[in-house]
Amino acid sequence: MNSVKPVDLLILNAEQVLCFQPSDAETAVLGWDFRVLQNTAIAIKDGKIYKLGSPSEVEKKCFTTSSTQVIDASGKVVLPGFVDSHTHPVFFGTRESEFEMRIQGKSYEEIARAGGGIRSSVHQLRQASKEELLLAVRRQLHYFLEYGTTTIEAKSGYGLSFADEVKSLEVIRELNQQQPLEL
Repeated sequence: MNSVKPVDLLILNAEQVLCFQPSDAETAVLGWDFRVLQNTAIAIKDGKIYKLGSPSEVEKKCFTTSSTQVIDASGKVVLPGFVDSHTHPVFFGTRESEFEMRIQGKSYEEIARAGGGIRSSVHQLRQASKEELLLAVRRQLHYFLEYGTTTIEAKSGYGLSFADEVKSLEVIRELNQQQPLEL
């Protein structure tokens, strides 16, 4: 059986690759479990790492086709994507005006009485249509990828009614299918 396979993505000449030591499912992976590999290549097939090692080792185990994306990572560091384990991506409108009140020493109760706080977020989300939410959240999601986050645990929470929580969850589901960030 031929173990040389075509790959979808080939990353060559990475100055450093940060990767986790293999771990069993019972053990938490901690920051010091990282390995740092020098002058490394990574072959990706079907969205998974197929081969990792020196460029010569990797090139012996795979080949490229016209559809293979090849990246020269000379002078670059390659590391796993970040996972954001608590995110409420579905919201409409922001509350930065409350920062000034906080700096002035106002309490959360005072901010709420002035129309801010969580009730403000709930009101804004309830007033927005599903289409408006899809557009607003889609615009924000690219920032996650831009800063290295590839997976977020997306939570609802600003609807506070059955219909509005369902609306939020539908937005999350649709966006999970439409863009590369895993929600």
